Amino acid sequence: MLPILTLESIALIREILSGYGENFSDQDLEVTQGFLLKSQARAFETMGSKLGVLQNMSAYGWPADYAVQRQDIVREMTVEKIQRLSGQYLDPDRMIYLVVGDAQSQLERLNELGLGEVTVLNSSD
Repeated sequence: MLPILTLESIALIREILSGYGENFSDQDLEVTQGFLLKSQARAFETMGSKLGVLQNMSAYGWPADYAVQRQDIVREMTVEKIQRLSGQYLDPDRMIYLVVGDAQSQLERLNELGLGEVTVLNSSD
């Protein structure tokens, strides 16, 4: 049986997030831009997905050229902008972590992270 690594997983996530902007590279930007642009293109592959985009445009008041504007934002992103935005908005010490799992085996260990008081939303007890 594999060990349960909830504490280690969250610690690794915090470590990655704390150095995200500082470690973000030109290669990361290229991969991210490629992913975002390709996934947006997939949003128009089927009639259902096209309808979903149109429904969102209507519901949220997005402009008719929403997709083009979004592509432009992605293409104009730079490593420096990512670093600035991550420094401004990404603070792993102020985040709320939602962990779904076995409280009986993981709750006590999560307290070791020092993230504050752990709140159990529901229990099978």
